[in-house]
Amino acid sequence: MIQRPPRSTLVPYTAVFRSEGVEACDDGNTVDGDGCDGNCTPTGCGNGVVTGEEACDDGNAVSGDGCDATCVISGCGNGVVAPDEACDDGNDVDGDGCDANCTVTGCGNGIQTMDEGCDDGNDVDGDGCDANCTVSGCGNGVVGPDEGCDDGNAISGDGCDANCTVTGCGNGVQTAGEACDDGNLDANDGCSPTCVIECGNGTLQPTEECDGDNFGGQSCVSLGQGYIGGDLACTTSCTLDTSGCVAPACGNGVVEVGEACDGVDLGGATCASIGQGYVGGTLGCDACAFDTSACVEAGCGNGILEAPGEQCDDGNLDAGDGCDGSCLIEGVLAEREPNDDGTPQPGGSGITGNDFDATAVSNALANGVIDATGGDVLVYGRIGPVGDEDVFAISNSTGGPVPVRFDVYNQALGVGVACGTSIDTGLQLRDAAGTSLAYNDDRAGANDRCSALTYVVPAGATVFAQLVEYGDDAEIPGYFLGVDFLIPVCGNGTVEPGEQCDDGGTVPGDGCGATCRVEGVVTEVEPNDTTAGADAAGVVVTGTSTLAGTITDVSDEVDQYRVEVATPTVVRVEAFTSLYDCDATTITVRLRDAAGVELASDGGAGIRSCGAIVTYLPAGTYYVGVEETGTNASIAQYFVQVAFQDDAGAEAEAAGASGANDAVATAEAGLVGASNAYVSGDHVLNADSDVYAITVPAGGRLRAEVIEGDRAAETCESNGIDARLTLFDEAGVQLVDDDDDGRGYCSLIDGTGAQPLDAAARNDGATARTYYLQVRASSFAQSGAAGQFVYRLQVTVR
Repeated sequence: MIQRPPRSTLVPYTAVFRSEGVEACDDGNTVDGDGCDGNCTPTGCGNGVVTGEEACDDGNAVSGDGCDATCVISGCGNGVVAPDEACDDGNDVDGDGCDANCTVTGCGNGIQTMDEGCDDGNDVDGDGCDANCTVSGCGNGVVGPDEGCDDGNAISGDGCDANCTVTGCGNGVQTAGEACDDGNLDANDGCSPTCVIECGNGTLQPTEECDGDNFGGQSCVSLGQGYIGGDLACTTSCTLDTSGCVAPACGNGVVEVGEACDGVDLGGATCASIGQGYVGGTLGCDACAFDTSACVEAGCGNGILEAPGEQCDDGNLDAGDGCDGSCLIEGVLAEREPNDDGTPQPGGSGITGNDFDATAVSNALANGVIDATGGDVLVYGRIGPVGDEDVFAISNSTGGPVPVRFDVYNQALGVGVACGTSIDTGLQLRDAAGTSLAYNDDRAGANDRCSALTYVVPAGATVFAQLVEYGDDAEIPGYFLGVDFLIPVCGNGTVEPGEQCDDGGTVPGDGCGATCRVEGVVTEVEPNDTTAGADAAGVVVTGTSTLAGTITDVSDEVDQYRVEVATPTVVRVEAFTSLYDCDATTITVRLRDAAGVELASDGGAGIRSCGAIVTYLPAGTYYVGVEETGTNASIAQYFVQVAFQDDAGAEAEAAGASGANDAVATAEAGLVGASNAYVSGDHVLNADSDVYAITVPAGGRLRAEVIEGDRAAETCESNGIDARLTLFDEAGVQLVDDDDDGRGYCSLIDGTGAQPLDAAARNDGATARTYYLQVRASSFAQSGAAGQFVYRLQVTVR
């Protein structure tokens, strides 16, 4: 930066003209700056005396001679324009019109201001700062020595490309119309002099099949021209050379183009799949062509079941071996038409059908009844025309209920073979009035669309099997209907319909008689579906009894039994499907008074889904009812036990007291040795706890239930009693804890049956054990009236 002299605020010198020897002033001293300087001239710029703020005073008013007319040292920035200055604004600020070097602000004055990229003080281009004050280089709008053009931007294709060369092939910039541009006009370097891609650069282009060793992933095999191996090559014109590929050769064990097979490789083909009419056999290969000499042609006796027309094919045409010379099963019952209402109509919904009526029943009976005494039957039939339905009469004259198994098969596939989706059937069992007794759509969903079901036909009954095509809108060329009578055999160890028991033998006196009837069981006497019917039947229960019966009328049948209670006691009414057990059958038991008014009912407090009622009964007449829950299914066999309980007395603890029997060590002994008994207890204190000991023999099962005491206002259902029942072993270890499994808010522990409610309430040991039952208020009734009650604890040990 230029060094400037200090500025002066003195006014310019005004010359004083005097004659030699004449003084302009004389103040009698030689002090300068007091108004009259030592040379007797008035103090001021230009009098030759430096005073005050003057930087210099050369005694004249000439600027640029070292001391300017304002008495400041000559130089840029002093505010005085000297001969060699273009301007001087008295400051060192650039860009304000007069720059710090006293030149007018602008490009080329050597001062970089405002929008200048540079300013080297000259107008020479290419020296680092061009004449337009931009840094020398491509894109600054100034054509430099090594630039063919410069349009001031970096856009290619506008006449001057981004590398400052004129747009065109060979300038190294690829623009419109060029496939490449390698910056030269040489040939055979991958980009031609006309900027077209040349073959041989190893890069595969859309117009090339290959380029050098680049085959785009192709091989001799992948070309799809039948080659099985070898090496591809690429020509100088970038086309594929397949001269090194290997053509297929028969006998190499691989099925190749032009071969049907090769050795043992048949390509997955079979006699039946090659489309020459064969239905089976063994396909061979000879000279890479199929050998059909061992294939089997269609026809009866070839050992292959064919459709339509064949019911069987045992490989010969002999009769008497189960499959006759026409390939029809010997002994098969062929359907007889008409066997529906005689006027087949399509449009039946699902498996319901629409051709079953009195005429269909009459036709089925006229065509012949299939009876259980005749043994199993296989029926052959067809559904056709569309809308056809087939009805068959099935009867049971054996004298006892017989389970009957119905199975439908596709005749084209054979008996015992799943139908898949080849045909789709529906099967209904109806009575003569058309009421549906049972039905089935699919044996196994989409895996087997044919129908199957098992139904117990009561003794002396006739049912009607109605077979339809699902949707009633297609034909079935051929089907088999298997009717298998599963007639019960007493003594085989399996309880079957019509049997009350089966201990594997027929010796009487062991609890199960020679006819598989439970000894000592009272069998129902029909009709007994009303209290009047029960009275007339003559079956009267006066003590602990087990009753047996069946439910055949699925619509509304209820079996009633009369019960006489001579002495007030607790009575347990419990239903079973076999003695002391229950399968998935749902059975409801009901208890009515002498007037037929219902006192209680239950459909699940027994084992699994069988009902049980435990209640205290005053002396009088009562009726026990048994029905299938929902009254919409039959029950082949049921038992109902009416057990009069022994009174085991009352707890020894005083009424309103607590603490006398609240532990295993002080347990009550009234239930020890009991099998059907009850004990009375007092629980008027919420915090009271009563413990009872009970013995269970080896293999024994325990059922214990809390019911109401002698306060009529307190019932389990009304929450007048909210009990909790807990079972402990000899060591006092808790086994079962229950709150509300009994009626209402009362408690129940049940270890009976094959699938017990409480598996821990069973003695599976080899010796008898003592258990302990604790009665107390529910954890939800530790205060309030619901936890203050009297009760009866009923126990059953089986």
